[in-house]
Amino acid sequence: MTATAIEAPALEVEDLEVNFISGDKVTYVLEGVSLEVRKGEAVGIVGESGSGKSVLARTILGIRPRGTVVDIRGTVRVSGEDQLGATEAQIRSRAGALASMIYQDPMRSLNPTVRVWKQIVEAITNRRRVPGDEARSRAVELLRSVGVPDPEARALAYPGEFSGGMLQRVGIAAAIAAHPDLLLADEPTTALDVTVQRRVLDLLEEVRAASGMGLVLVTHDLGLLADRTDRTVVMYAGRIMESGPTSIVASEPAHPYTQGLLAAIPRLTGPIQRELPAIGGSLPPLSAPRAGCPFAARCPLAQDRCAISRPPAVTVAEGHTAHCWAVADQQDEQEAAK
Repeated sequence: MTATAIEAPALEVEDLEVNFISGDKVTYVLEGVSLEVRKGEAVGIVGESGSGKSVLARTILGIRPRGTVVDIRGTVRVSGEDQLGATEAQIRSRAGALASMIYQDPMRSLNPTVRVWKQIVEAITNRRRVPGDEARSRAVELLRSVGVPDPEARALAYPGEFSGGMLQRVGIAAAIAAHPDLLLADEPTTALDVTVQRRVLDLLEEVRAASGMGLVLVTHDLGLLADRTDRTVVMYAGRIMESGPTSIVASEPAHPYTQGLLAAIPRLTGPIQRELPAIGGSLPPLSAPRAGCPFAARCPLAQDRCAISRPPAVTVAEGHTAHCWAVADQQDEQEAAK
């Protein structure tokens, strides 16, 4: 009997550190980030602005900021392929097929002077010669699959002729054209109204379910992930604070930061004039490595050691972890009481 090969996850990130260096200034963006996304799985990455979510997504794709030296350590693999050790040529050849991204503002990723059908199939035509009629037919098919009305005519339009919601659908069509193993969606609905947000998120779920690709949904809104992701990773100041099944993280958050994010979500029930609680303070400066827990200065449960000693990863339940000294103490008390 021959052994069955184990399929590589869509994404593996291990102990990733990213620092930006500009002259004598160093910005410590990501510290010790590890996560995995299986094929067919949807994982949400949530945190406030400055938490490192978008840098993580771009590092996975191999995108580096221009004019800045980037010091990267750790491991990033997409479908088993090393992204950090890849050459620029390898990164370009993999773009769109191995991993692809949907951006918050599709106009930043689409050329306003080129008809959308050419941009949609760019990930395919960059790798092999495709007759024009075949490429246009493929673009029309993709536009139809993402719900763009009259796709034959719209394929010939320019990006500026689309509404925000329709333009995001064009961006999704371009991102899935080459059937990527991993799709990264970086705040894909922030600029859209609530109704259009729901349609776009529904579409992403349909695409993931139909293709079996891994999906990473990056957002600052924890409430957006409910019923749309299998697992949630909560980031703060370049580190992972908590991770676990989305249903558990949303209903039984262990880390004080996650609890604060959930408390700030508007509710449809309760007093009309209820004031939403806010997390006091601000993110720590990124100009030096964070000692201890980066959330310590804003945390209601902070102890002296939180500011100087990095908290361990505590297993709250199977598949659910939190990096927090208070949670570690609670676990120790529960063990001692047994």
